[in-house]
Amino acid sequence: MTALFIPLTLVLVGVVLRGSAFIFRKYSMHDDRPFRRWSTVFGVSSFLTPFFLGLCLGALGTGDLQVVDGVPVNGFFAGWTTPFAFGCGIFALGLFAFVSAVYLAADTHRYPDLQADFRYRALVSGVLLAPIAVMVFVLSRQGSTEIYNDLTSWWGPLLLLVTSVFAVGALWAVWQRRFTLARFAVAGQVACILLGWGFAQFPYLVVPDLTISSAAAPPVTLRFLIIGLGLGALILFPSLWYLLRVFKGRGDPLKIGDYDNSL
Repeated sequence: MTALFIPLTLVLVGVVLRGSAFIFRKYSMHDDRPFRRWSTVFGVSSFLTPFFLGLCLGALGTGDLQVVDGVPVNGFFAGWTTPFAFGCGIFALGLFAFVSAVYLAADTHRYPDLQADFRYRALVSGVLLAPIAVMVFVLSRQGSTEIYNDLTSWWGPLLLLVTSVFAVGALWAVWQRRFTLARFAVAGQVACILLGWGFAQFPYLVVPDLTISSAAAPPVTLRFLIIGLGLGALILFPSLWYLLRVFKGRGDPLKIGDYDNSL
């Protein structure tokens, strides 16, 4: 889409740089200057990617992206330059930081100092999510009336209560150093947030011109898609299981790849 070309391009750049920096950083561990340089690239790209992803998601609900006969009629800066979209980007960034800190705290149980650092980051990012969420909700009143109206309907407070229970539970579990429980709680929190956003924007993909039904492919295409996904799952799920078995097994995750130094 023309209006989201710039932020989506930045997301792509961030994904590529993040993966590349992760590899180059590993192989420059014994040289301080390249290591710090690639660490900076990794950090900046890790910031840009979730921020612009959230920004794009927020832009879809602003109503500023107009689509006529399947063709966007706005320029390159419509939707995603609004305060509401920026608020969504900040919220996505904080949510990504919270989830990653919780999961990494559980993975670093063999390194108490590193685990304590991730625990601290999880607590800080988790606490900051609450005022950021309030900010996004306030901005939605002017920035996305469709989402605001749905979030204030009968199901909004109920879903907010469930989400808050998961969020408080995750923070409590992190505080009590029950990181496995925290993982399940933060997964529930994220699931509720995504569910609420989907309900709030339904039936639109792009407010107000593009609905899910109007953007759907012909029924014959959808049937072939379901068949293809089913057949692909037979290959994908065992492959994912094997991948997790290799990299998330009982071995030390921080020492994976040390054999490369002897080659």
